[in-house]
Amino acid sequence: GDWLAVQKRDYDVDALHMYSVETGEHLWGTDPQDRSSPRPLHSKLIRDGRLYGIRPHAGQGFYFAGLDCATGADLFDQNEQAGYSTRPQVRLRPALHGAAVVAEVRDRQNFELKAFSTADGSLRHTVEMEATGTFGVHGRASATVQNGSLGLLGGSDLRVAGVEE
Repeated sequence: GDWLAVQKRDYDVDALHMYSVETGEHLWGTDPQDRSSPRPLHSKLIRDGRLYGIRPHAGQGFYFAGLDCATGADLFDQNEQAGYSTRPQVRLRPALHGAAVVAEVRDRQNFELKAFSTADGSLRHTVEMEATGTFGVHGRASATVQNGSLGLLGGSDLRVAGVEE
């Protein structure tokens, strides 16, 4: 694409920097002296000039956030997801699903798929279940997004929720 997001350590601070692929120009980056500068995102997804990602949480949760690739400006208020029993493992699926970004969340033996709106960052749908193992292990917890629906399979239990509803 047109953008390259780089996450790295600037001395003792995690930082996020955005570059233009076409020109190599450094467009913006985290400034440790300026709390209003863009903060790092993990599990990033870039589509249509927008950067979506997971922002670290100080406690047992995470934030879904979005930034404009050209300016680093927030696209919407970050969406806090909290109330987990541990610090959850969170990964964005590598594609847009209609107007949604889907996150896979694992908190011990609790698995979730969460669909977030690309327009305002709001949580649109959640499907959850208890299972064992990790995402993608046959016979454990498997996830898919097909035809506008989230599907979560654990053992022989299948749960489905719509993305486009």
